[in-house]
Amino acid sequence: MTKSVRKNLRVQVGDIVHIRNAGDVPNLYKIHILPIKDTIKGYKGDLVKEFLVPYFKDHYRPLKKGDYFTVYRHFKEI
Repeated sequence: MTKSVRKNLRVQVGDIVHIRNAGDVPNLYKIHILPIKDTIKGYKGDLVKEFLVPYFKDHYRPLKKGDYFTVYRHFKEI
């Protein structure tokens, strides 16, 4: 389990986690995402175009309100 997943589930390494089927969950077509300010320091480009579209497009990314997630993409600091 990644650090982001543990944070979203509010569990720690060594915790016992039970997994069950959530049933029929609808897909989201519109979401509102806010960056954490200190994670975009020095970046002047378009966050949506450069990071979010490639991260979400054609991928199943389970999210719920209040989740944190990390998008890894290398860019040159300006």
